[in-house]
Amino acid sequence: MHEDFITETEATFEVREEGYVRVSYSIVIENLKTERFAKSFKFSLGELAPTRIKAFDQEGELGTRIVKSGNETLVEVGFRDAVVGQGKRRQFSLEFRDDSLIKRIGQVWEINLPRRKEDIFGKYTLQLVVPANFQSEAFVTPRADSVLATRDSRIYVFSGEDVRERGVTAAFGSFQVYTFSLRYEAGEREILIPPDTAFQKVIYEEIIPEPENVGRDEEGNWVAIFGGDNGAAIEVRGHAQLFAVPRPFFVPEEKDLNKNLVSGHGAPGEIVFNNPREVYDFVVSEKKSVEEFISLAKVSGIPARAAFGWADAASSKTHPLNYASGKLHSWAEYFDPARKAWIGVDPSWAASSGGDYYAESDLRHVVFSAGKEGSLPVEASLSLSVLPPEREEAPMIRTVATPKLFAGSRKSVVEISNPGPVALYDRAVEVLFDGRVVDTIIMPELLPYSKQEIGLSVPVGILGSRAPNEVLVRYAGAQHALGIDRYTQTLTQLAVILTLILAASLILFRKTGFLGGKLLK
Repeated sequence: MHEDFITETEATFEVREEGYVRVSYSIVIENLKTERFAKSFKFSLGELAPTRIKAFDQEGELGTRIVKSGNETLVEVGFRDAVVGQGKRRQFSLEFRDDSLIKRIGQVWEINLPRRKEDIFGKYTLQLVVPANFQSEAFVTPRADSVLATRDSRIYVFSGEDVRERGVTAAFGSFQVYTFSLRYEAGEREILIPPDTAFQKVIYEEIIPEPENVGRDEEGNWVAIFGGDNGAAIEVRGHAQLFAVPRPFFVPEEKDLNKNLVSGHGAPGEIVFNNPREVYDFVVSEKKSVEEFISLAKVSGIPARAAFGWADAASSKTHPLNYASGKLHSWAEYFDPARKAWIGVDPSWAASSGGDYYAESDLRHVVFSAGKEGSLPVEASLSLSVLPPEREEAPMIRTVATPKLFAGSRKSVVEISNPGPVALYDRAVEVLFDGRVVDTIIMPELLPYSKQEIGLSVPVGILGSRAPNEVLVRYAGAQHALGIDRYTQTLTQLAVILTLILAASLILFRKTGFLGGKLLK
C-alpha cells in the first residue's frame, strides 16, 4: 500500500448482448498526509484489449495517456486540479470497451475477468453484470458474495482476496456439445465407449464394425462387445452433450461405492479430511497428483476414482502447462450423496493453470471411462459442435423364438434392440391382446447397440377359446405383431388332440387287439 494515499476501487464489468464487455473502474484516492497529493494515477490493464478509453470526474472528462508495452496496456489519468489536505478524497472513473473478456465457445458464453493483485487498487470489489435474459448460469467462480436481480440484469458482487488473486471465471449456457471421432486398436473384443453420466449424454452416429452388444459394468462404464475375428481398427463417432448441472441418473449401489473407499496403495500417512473440498485444496496447494487426491479422499471416507477421457482448454491463458491439444487426459471424481452423482474435479489443471476446477462443471471434460482404463481409444479427435438433427430413438422389436404350445399357452421370446443414437431409460414394454394392455414391464435401460430378450406367455384355452386374435408388443414408439391368431391356435390344438387320440388308439390296439367294438383275430 502507498504510504501517502489509500485507494478504493469498484470495478464493474457489464456484459453486452452484442458480445463485448463495458468496463468501468470507479476509484477513490484519499490523502494520508497534508503535504502530499496525487497529480495523476497510473496503472496497468494487463493483457486486456481496451478501446474507447475515457476518464471522468465530477466536472467532466479527464485527460488520459495510453502506452502499449508488448501485450500490456498502461494507462495514466491526469487530474485537472490539486486536492490537498489529510483525509481529502478524490473520486474519478475510467471507462472502456473490451472484446477479449467474453467469447462464445460452442453453445456457451465464457467470461474471464482479470485478477488485480496490485496494491494501487487498494480495497477492491468487483461486479459482474449480465443481461436478465442472458443464458442460464453454468458456473461462476469464485462464488459471489451476493447476487442481485433487477428487471434488466443479474449482478454478481465479489470482494476479498479470492477475486484479487484469481479474477472471475464464468460460463453461461445450460450445456456444451462436442463431436468426437475415436479409433481403437484392431482385434479388441471389448472396448470402453463414452457413456452417459449425470453430466453427459452421448449421441452416437456409428460404430464400425457394429458391436454384438453393449452393456454396463459396475462403475457405470459402457462396454461394447465384438464377436468373431475383429481384425480391423474400431471407429466410433458421435456427439457428447455436457450439462452444467447434474441430471437425475443411474445411482451406484452401495457395494460398488464401497469399492471406491479402499485405497489400492495403502493409507498415505495419517492425513484425514472432512470433505472433498479440503482434499482438493490440499492437493492443489501442495502440487500433488490426481492419484493422491483419490487416495486421500478414500482414506477420508469419500468414495473417489479416476476418470479418463478428453479435456479441452480453448484458451492458452487457462489451460495447464502440461496440456496438449487432442491428448487423452485423466482427472478425479468423488461421489456426492446429496447430488447422487459422481462429480469431476481436476487438481492437476488447477495446480498449473491457477483456475478452480472443483466448484462447478467446466463443460470441457468428456468422459470415456471411470474407475478403470480398460480398452480406451488410441486416437481421439474432438471439436465444438451443435446437437445433431438426428437424435430421436428408433428401437426395433422382433420375434427370436417361434411360439410353441405349452400347458395351455404359447411361449414366445421377443428381442428389443436399440440401434441408436441414444440410450433409452425407464421405458415401458407393453403387451397387448386384441388392443388391450395385459402386461407392462419397465425396462431400466437399453443402451445404444444393445439388445434384450423378453419372454411372453400367450393364453390359448380349449380349442383356442382364450387365444387373442392379435398380440402386439410396444416399446418407445416401436411395435411388433407376433402373428398369433385364434384360427391358428384352434387348428393347432385340434391337430394335437387328434394326434393324442390316434396314439392312444394304437396303444390300445396293440395291447388288446380291440378296435371299433370288435375283437380282431
